[in-house]
Amino acid sequence: MKEEKLYALIDQELQGILPQGDQATLEQWLGQDRTHRTQYEEIKTIMAVTSDSLNTIPTDSADQWAQLSASLELAVEEEEMPGIPMRTTSTKRWWGIAAAVVLLAIVGFWAINQGNTGPDGKGNAIASVVETQRGEVQVFELPDGSRVHLNADSRLSLAEGFNDKDRRVMLEGEGYFDIAHNPEKPFVITSGNATTRVLGTEFNLCAYANQKAVVLEVTEGKVEFGVEGTEVKGVFEKGSGAMIDGEGKMWPMEKEMMSAAEWRTGKLVFRQTPLRDAVVRMEKHYDLEFSVDPEVEDISLVATYDVKAIDAESLIDNLRTTLDLDIQFDGHRVSIAKK
Repeated sequence: MKEEKLYALIDQELQGILPQGDQATLEQWLGQDRTHRTQYEEIKTIMAVTSDSLNTIPTDSADQWAQLSASLELAVEEEEMPGIPMRTTSTKRWWGIAAAVVLLAIVGFWAINQGNTGPDGKGNAIASVVETQRGEVQVFELPDGSRVHLNADSRLSLAEGFNDKDRRVMLEGEGYFDIAHNPEKPFVITSGNATTRVLGTEFNLCAYANQKAVVLEVTEGKVEFGVEGTEVKGVFEKGSGAMIDGEGKMWPMEKEMMSAAEWRTGKLVFRQTPLRDAVVRMEKHYDLEFSVDPEVEDISLVATYDVKAIDAESLIDNLRTTLDLDIQFDGHRVSIAKK
């Protein structure tokens, strides 16, 4: 969708005059790609925040606007967007929208990221992002020589200045990290309320947003894991791990629950994994939507699934055999409850 048309749709939405057909078009576009939602929220926030102040700018005069645009070295073009008629009664508001775009160019990254200033929430601007879609696993090499296996539907953001004084990133999802050794530049990962700090080692970190806890499993070396700014932290070595829940509480992982990132081989391995967490991974690899009744979400699942060899329907059939529960499946949505 062209940016101009997107501005038009959002403007009408904010005014409460967006036609139902255009609303459906906008919703369809938002569902195509997660970056579309981010772009939409950024533009909507800017337009809403600047609306009152922009309406006080004397932009009724074309001459005044021409002077403003000339001073900012902008080329202003008036044209009607296909399928989006421009109403003469909203001319001043459209000048305001154009001014909002100019304001965005002036204030830059800060305006977009108020309240979300960087990967660790401490003012570190994001320099670059790598991500995967549902059902996709990829390997990325970072500028410092570290390698990251990124699991399905995951996102890794690198802070501006990465590999200068330190190496800061933010993880949303799951990744297996093989960190290049560098004692002078700690590698720091922010994921939810958890912070992982290493000098050079290998470990798996799972931090999907709809998972109850951030989970660390160490396969080589030592890893410091905890909640930044608190005494909740510990050092974990090869073969050990820990979980940090949303309340900032941490407890060690039991070895029988660890799977050592076997998802990298195309397998989903669950060893006494709470059902609420197991379905999160299933959703990412099979593009399913699970609804689990709170009464059964703590039931442990012990199973191994080869993602390439088993389809969604076979997965559900296996769950029905493994779990003595009521499992309903309509081809995309799955509900699980007591019988």
